[in-house]
Amino acid sequence: MNQTKNLTPVPNIPNYKERVKKHKADGLWRSDTLDMIFDRSVAKFPNKIAIIDDYGQLTYQQFKDQSDLVAANLRSHGIGRGDVVTIQLPNWKEFAIAVYAISRIGAICMPISTNYRLHDAGSMIQRAGAKALILPANFLNFDFADMAIQLQSQVESLEHVWVVGEGDRHGLSSWSDLMKPVGQPVERAGKPDDVALLFYSSGTTGVPKGVMHSHSTFIQSYIRSLTALNQYNDTLVGIVVVPAMLSYGIVQTSLHLHVGGTVILCERYKIDRMVELILQYGINHLPLVPPHVFDLVKYVEEHPEVKIATLKTILASGAATPPALLKKVHDYFGAMIQSAYGLSEHLAITCTIPDTPIELVSTTIGVPMHPATEIDILDNSGNRCPTGVTGEITSRGPELFLGYYGQPELTASVLTPDGWFRTGDLGFIGDDGYLRIVGRKKEMIIRGGLNIDPKEIEELLEKYPKVAQVAIIGMPDERLGEKVCACIIPKSQDQAPTMEEINSFLREKGLSSQKLPQQLEIMKEFPMTATFKVRKTIIRDDLVKKVQNK
Repeated sequence: MNQTKNLTPVPNIPNYKERVKKHKADGLWRSDTLDMIFDRSVAKFPNKIAIIDDYGQLTYQQFKDQSDLVAANLRSHGIGRGDVVTIQLPNWKEFAIAVYAISRIGAICMPISTNYRLHDAGSMIQRAGAKALILPANFLNFDFADMAIQLQSQVESLEHVWVVGEGDRHGLSSWSDLMKPVGQPVERAGKPDDVALLFYSSGTTGVPKGVMHSHSTFIQSYIRSLTALNQYNDTLVGIVVVPAMLSYGIVQTSLHLHVGGTVILCERYKIDRMVELILQYGINHLPLVPPHVFDLVKYVEEHPEVKIATLKTILASGAATPPALLKKVHDYFGAMIQSAYGLSEHLAITCTIPDTPIELVSTTIGVPMHPATEIDILDNSGNRCPTGVTGEITSRGPELFLGYYGQPELTASVLTPDGWFRTGDLGFIGDDGYLRIVGRKKEMIIRGGLNIDPKEIEELLEKYPKVAQVAIIGMPDERLGEKVCACIIPKSQDQAPTMEEINSFLREKGLSSQKLPQQLEIMKEFPMTATFKVRKTIIRDDLVKKVQNK
């Protein structure tokens, strides 16, 4: 039995009726659905190139025609309003086409990473009660079609599978089957307040959670927040190098399509390929995460002959970017650099506004992205922190998610009775009104009763010449409870820093002796989430096991 019908209407969400009433009265939640806004772009720019990937391009009209065919075929297989359709595709045109087809029939799009294999993918699909799955036949030498056969035998709700590629070799339907003419075009079935997207957050701790967004919450996050802030229009030309299945990836893809711009989907991120695309298409908008910023700076330093002159905006999001890197980007490209902050639960919280001085861009994450978006800082007792005092960042607004699918208790634990979302991030608001983030609440190290902020130490060590990347974690200590451990990826494995070197450097920078690392681990790479955040809990668990096994 398919359990996904429970997603419509929205279940177990605190104050949901009040939210609907408020945001509709304010004119923020309207009658739009994702496919409806896209259709307006098609009407304005039918012959303009909408989307490009490594295998071709489509005009707006071609994109719509293909999306309508997919929608009609999905509907002919009994998939409709409230059903979950999982998409596990790389950054291909087919991914975006499927998103809008699913929206048109009122179903729920559940994008998941191509990194997931049978165990993880099966667990998510099972929990969501997904009725259909669209995935590659083969990608990066992995047989997804074979995995799909196994998933069908294990997941009761999974009735249909389509593969992009050679589906018939496994007896599976293929993408070409979804492109066959089927009767009349499908009438729009989705409602603005329906669940439209179900994101499974990668998370730095715990089991992934199904984050529900309606058409209204998602549209508000980019059409009426990002667009209003930056006045994006049909001249927008950008690359999506992060996985398109991420909330960040879908936001950026949709942003371009809904303002009449052109979006390039990069199948696999490589810095050489990204620079090639920037030069080839005259890219003017570049949404990145910190590793991409690092690579871009390094590339132009090593290739002074390469001149990139078309960039107008560079958006740094996903995690904190070292201030020195942002300043270099500003100096090298002359583009407007913006720092942004959001989570799967609240997609667009803050951003530095256009023309913010680089000193603020490099040290803050901005102000609320939309006038209706609110942020507040609370202490451990739930009281508001004064200006300049660190506490947990809380937020609310029209972009806020609807809740965690099937987990009302968890939803209630992160949403206060008056609708504030507890982000789990620590930060403070300065006298200038700009938000600064200092780390995760669960990452705070408590050493002998002293709260130690890992980010403070990380920012200092990022400036040490031998350090490429650093993660500060708390390790168990019999006497003090926890001790500070510095996990470092050196710029050269042959010249890794010593404990004496890094602590001498930190003392010179004025760090208190109580905060100095007592353990040093030299590493070659860090385990990362799909959004490029370091999975510190995994590092800690692995180090603890290593100690126990000695």
